[in-house]
Amino acid sequence: MLVELEDVPALVEEIRASKVAALDLETTSLDSRRDQTRLMSLATARRARGVWFVDLFESAPTPVLEALKRNTLFIHNAAFDLGFSDQLGYEHEGEPIDTMLLTQLLYAEAAVPPLKKGRTSHTLDTVAERELDTTLVKA
Repeated sequence: MLVELEDVPALVEEIRASKVAALDLETTSLDSRRDQTRLMSLATARRARGVWFVDLFESAPTPVLEALKRNTLFIHNAAFDLGFSDQLGYEHEGEPIDTMLLTQLLYAEAAVPPLKKGRTSHTLDTVAERELDTTLVKA
């Protein structure tokens, strides 16, 4: 669901009620000092089949980020996303769980399909395929 300004209170309520969320940031490039955060996607345990998308060029993320501040966050490559969240004035106080680090630890030195360049891949799309039997489509 694309979050419009009038949807922000419902999203904030959902985040506060859940206490656990999955977060992914889409950025204009890879340098958190020069580039911008473009899109925030969020899922909560209570909204397991749906994802909230916040267009950060259209909506100020402050109320959403404030609601997330103390939640447990599942983030794939948390160092990258939290690095970009700094430019939004956000500092996470809850527990971040980095799913990329978890898969790297789980499959350290193993050759587990699907392989990329002959090695176990830890990208979000391959982890979703391997662990959840789900194909991610990024348009």
